[in-house]
Amino acid sequence: MKKISLLLSLAILTLSSCESNSSPYYGKNTLARFEGLNHFIDLTPLQLENKIENSRIHPENDFLVFVYQTTCSACDRLESYINDILKDEPIAIYGINYSQYIYLNQQNSALFPPVSYTPFFLFYSDGEVTAEAIPPSRFSSQDKFTNALYELFDSSKLTYLNDVNNESEYSSINYSTYSNLLNKIKSEDNLIVLYTLDTCLDCASLFSDFFLEFAKSLEKTIYLFETKDIVNNEETYQQFIQDTGLNHYRNGVYPSFVKYKDGKFEKLITYLNYQDPQLNDQDQLFYPNAYNPEVKELTANSADELFNLAKEIDISIIKDLYLSK
Repeated sequence: MKKISLLLSLAILTLSSCESNSSPYYGKNTLARFEGLNHFIDLTPLQLENKIENSRIHPENDFLVFVYQTTCSACDRLESYINDILKDEPIAIYGINYSQYIYLNQQNSALFPPVSYTPFFLFYSDGEVTAEAIPPSRFSSQDKFTNALYELFDSSKLTYLNDVNNESEYSSINYSTYSNLLNKIKSEDNLIVLYTLDTCLDCASLFSDFFLEFAKSLEKTIYLFETKDIVNNEETYQQFIQDTGLNHYRNGVYPSFVKYKDGKFEKLITYLNYQDPQLNDQDQLFYPNAYNPEVKELTANSADELFNLAKEIDISIIKDLYLSK
């Protein structure tokens, strides 16, 4: 019996739900399960790639991908259905934001196909994407969705995994929970945390431009914290900036690489985040509001030239931040 993991791909799309022409049936499989788990497990694009590669090496490690968008009412409804299932069945559910997933589709549409509607399911087996599973008509009610899910996966034969933090499940990028983040800040002598926001286009550009390939080359763990659940609540956000030392972070700077020294904030570097360039006294363009000081000092004769120079500097100082740690 194959071990199946249900992977949620958190997709921010502008598509509406629609029917598909196919609804393949995969038979009875087992969903991977974590004892005591009652929440989603987020993955980065690199972790998703690694899970697919792992399913090639270990054919028993198939998994299901669920693509959804935050502006989709059907997706919200389906998420509530899944949460209800999790109350009784602590299934391992993985998540990846579409703002990070979409560039995977651009790089390899065969392995990361474009979605034709949301919510959308993909099935990965032996390192290859098979097809969609669970047609949209089965999303219309809790009972329909639950029945459809268990037509595919036998809940009586769920496989228990010992530890949600099993290193075989994860890449060098650690998608941290809030409690883990605070513990790391307090316990590490030197720590770098990448803060992202699911709706941040510059965050998506960061991963597609260079950071995933760079992360693969590092022999160290990269800690990433998604702030979407923090920034949407004023009370938790105030606690967040207090706990993390990011008092100047109030207006949101994403993505941000923050270095901590002996449990205290030391420096922050961001990627892109450029506003429209302005002319200086010498009629050259510059970014007066750039966050990184090295970028603020740049001048150029055209907007494209300025952007490309600034981007090169951002990439350089981010790499230096990790390589000099």
